Amino acid sequence: MAVDTTIAAKFCFGCIANCTATLCLHPLDMLKVQLQVSSGTTLGSAFRDVVSESGPIGLWRGLSAGLLRQIFYGTSRFGIFQTLTDRYTPVGEQLPFYKKVAFGLTAGGLGACIGTPAEVALVRMSADSRLPIADRRNYSNGVNAMLRIAREEGTGTLWRGGVPTVQRAMILNAAQLGTFAQAKDSIRTSMGLSEGVLLTFIAANVAGVVTTAVSVPMDVVKSQIQNQVGSTQLGVVAVMKKIIRNDGLLGLWRGTGIEQIRVN
Repeated sequence: MAVDTTIAAKFCFGCIANCTATLCLHPLDMLKVQLQVSSGTTLGSAFRDVVSESGPIGLWRGLSAGLLRQIFYGTSRFGIFQTLTDRYTPVGEQLPFYKKVAFGLTAGGLGACIGTPAEVALVRMSADSRLPIADRRNYSNGVNAMLRIAREEGTGTLWRGGVPTVQRAMILNAAQLGTFAQAKDSIRTSMGLSEGVLLTFIAANVAGVVTTAVSVPMDVVKSQIQNQVGSTQLGVVAVMKKIIRNDGLLGLWRGTGIEQIRVN
């Protein structure tokens, strides 16, 4: 059976775009994880701790896992969403908003299932310096992290936190991809803008605000679950209660500023 080169190109371009973004923004991702797993940590203190311990290069700790995450998760979600959108948009018409949201949910959920092992590796490598020295994993790279997790803790551990990861991805993608596509259509119609940088910039910022507001709580919960040490593992509800008890309700939105920059 012949391969649809158009579909293959969508996945390929999505992979290149996501990996390029990760190379530039990984320090923000790493600091965001540190904020999410350590109660009372501020962005300034996380930055100072990383730089004082490992130098500026420490800000790129876990980059290999971040790239693996984008290869599996980022590529899948953009490719699936664009493929569904192209296939089910009637010629000469705009796709209804509810279908954009549905396709975003589908793309996010499937992409997260594929990318969770790399997500676990990324969270652990990013947060390793926050653990006591005796508990640090000291993974050498993303592949090493996944192999060691499977060997030392069982293959199932690679999907630890899979439920909140999938939930977060579905929420994020429904908001980000669906809202972005809808914002572009609405702005194009109301402001008369044509395809270009300005239209994309405005739509991306609209989508970024919505996406951050609805997705960060599950992102915080996911990070804490995936970074847990020891045999006693807390679930989604227990982690949420712990965060609210220690940091108040706003603790669920820890790292919002960084996430806003990332999604835009």
